[in-house]
Amino acid sequence: ALATLISAAFASYLANRPLDYSRIEVAKVIDGDTIELKNGKLVRYIGIDCPETRKKTEKGWVKEADPYGEEAKEFNEQLVSGKVLRCEPDVQKQDKYNRLLLYCFVKTQGKEELVQEKILKEGLAYLYTFPPNVKYIDLLVNALNEARENRSGVWSQDLLISSGEAINFI
Repeated sequence: ALATLISAAFASYLANRPLDYSRIEVAKVIDGDTIELKNGKLVRYIGIDCPETRKKTEKGWVKEADPYGEEAKEFNEQLVSGKVLRCEPDVQKQDKYNRLLLYCFVKTQGKEELVQEKILKEGLAYLYTFPPNVKYIDLLVNALNEARENRSGVWSQDLLISSGEAINFI
């Protein structure tokens, strides 16, 4: 009984200890802009919004991907799955779903890069910034502009419609 009590106390300590932002261990990738940490906490990348891989319906969550949703998830998996990241919070630490809001940095080829910037450059995310969380806005805007200029990912399609056609999309 004492061993069980000690084990439970240690597990509680591990789950509630302060997060070491310099060493965030990724357990799994949820989608293009969300990851789960080894400690079970969810992280939502600050500054980007990726196409979805599933939709919430009256029956619950169903697998129904937006265009480029699966590609965004796969790219995120290649980038961070099983890796140790360095992360930085901004002004707001959590979103309304209690996910940690973080900027995440991954080492690729010996160089540290901002995950959100890489996903944006691939054209697999939209810019999604809200003050006061704007620490890296310049990097993110530049990455978005590069993706748009290169017509990468979501920007590869011509989405312009005439004003006369607009009524069909309301």
